[in-house]
Amino acid sequence: MTHDSTRDTPQGDTPQGDPPADPPRTVLAALKARFRAVPRSTRIYTALLVVLLIVFAMQQLEREAANTLEAPGLASEVVRIDLEVRGRALTLERDAGADLWRVGPQGFRGDSSAVEALLQAVRDLSRLEVVSARGRFEAYGLTGDARRSVALYDSQGREFLLELGYSAQAGGSVYGRVNSGREVVRLPRALHNRVSADADDFRDSLVARVPEGTVRSVELRAPGMEPVRVTPRDDQGAQEGDRAWQASREVDPGRVRDLFQELRLLSALSFVPEEELRELEAGEPFAEVVVAVTGGEEIVLELFPPRGDSRDGRLVPARVTGEEYPFFLPEWRVRRLLLGIEEYLRPFTVQDTSGIS
Repeated sequence: MTHDSTRDTPQGDTPQGDPPADPPRTVLAALKARFRAVPRSTRIYTALLVVLLIVFAMQQLEREAANTLEAPGLASEVVRIDLEVRGRALTLERDAGADLWRVGPQGFRGDSSAVEALLQAVRDLSRLEVVSARGRFEAYGLTGDARRSVALYDSQGREFLLELGYSAQAGGSVYGRVNSGREVVRLPRALHNRVSADADDFRDSLVARVPEGTVRSVELRAPGMEPVRVTPRDDQGAQEGDRAWQASREVDPGRVRDLFQELRLLSALSFVPEEELRELEAGEPFAEVVVAVTGGEEIVLELFPPRGDSRDGRLVPARVTGEEYPFFLPEWRVRRLLLGIEEYLRPFTVQDTSGIS
């Protein structure tokens, strides 16, 4: 008897072929097949190349990490700064009550913009290039007279110390240390230039502020000379928006404008050193600029004999009402204050007679 195979198959279950394979397994099998088809030597070389690339990448990362140093963050509020340059030291302290900086043990009024420029140069530090992990500090100018330092303290007394030395070969930087670390790093030259132990670099140079609108009159006085008075004019000869002035002797109108420009914001070039104060106090001014202002007050600017060589630009010691410390003005500014009248400075002008027979 012949067997009918169709009877063993239930109705509706007719075979449709092999079920579909799992797609991921199919892809993996295909890749294995391709890999087996690649020559064994090629597979070895490829594996070695991948390993070498991984090793090289790791070495680069390690080298980069080892050759840079993250600069510590500066405290949000600095209350004291200690500066040292070539054995000279200077301290800047924050006077919270007066909302200003004090300079040196004398407590000079500080120039906030100069102090802020120094602080900003420190804040701008980020990742620093490490030149040597265990360098000889003397070879980089980080010891002795070449060294300069700036230490910043917050209200808790925590210190942030930077030391700066010789110029680096890169040109735009100097060698330095951070917080007494063993690494020698590169620091920006802009920061190096801000670190000074000269009090004048951080003192407020503004010694008088006399707006023209507050002036009633100006009088120039000098021994043996007729005073020169500058007073408001009665007519309307000035241009609209200008205040008209007249002098008691003939001077160029531009000289009068120069006078008021100098008085508006009178700034010192520098201040007289302490060791020279006694000599100055013993002398007599050769001229005075007396400014009468609204309210009946007078501001007196005393000018003392010039110092230095006229060819190099002499300095004129001066004192002014409201400023405790004597200061220096450049001679060219003094001439503007004296309306360009040569008689005031003539006694201090040496005539060159070398060509006269």
